[in-house]
Amino acid sequence: MSKMSVMTEVSDLETIIDTAKTWDFVDADKIVLIGGSQGGFVTAATAAKHTNEIAGVVLLYPAFGIQDEVHEMFSSADDIPDTFSYHGAFKAGRQYAADIWDYDVYNEIIAYDKPVLILQGSQDHDVESYSERAAEAYKDAEYHLIEGAGHGFYGAYFDEAFSYIEEYLTRIGIR
Repeated sequence: MSKMSVMTEVSDLETIIDTAKTWDFVDADKIVLIGGSQGGFVTAATAAKHTNEIAGVVLLYPAFGIQDEVHEMFSSADDIPDTFSYHGAFKAGRQYAADIWDYDVYNEIIAYDKPVLILQGSQDHDVESYSERAAEAYKDAEYHLIEGAGHGFYGAYFDEAFSYIEEYLTRIGIR
């Protein structure tokens, strides 16, 4: 975890996409990326770099606030230490914060001009405003607020999210 960042995960996802396109059972014209939380950020950033290769994007409570959070933690990129605790959840390395210090996620994701589905929990207040902003930034975004859900969809919230995903995949011609 100390050598990982959103951008290293973008690179990893690009490798996965390239590999998946070589598999006989994958239709390279119908690759859809789905990511939640930080994975939503990674999904959006990757799709923006590969618009012609990605048929659809589903973002589940995307953590587009990571840059704001690291800016709150450190006064400048020069002040980022070699390691730091991120949300008390993991020990992050300098690269985690440095890679996105100047990255404008909203300016980048607009390169993806195909339909995007964004699902957000109404009780996930730390992320909700970022999802709303993303829905406004994209050329073609469908945004749903799942009432009562937090940062993660379980039980009935998962079922509701899954129904939106099924409808989206049908709409873009994947199902």
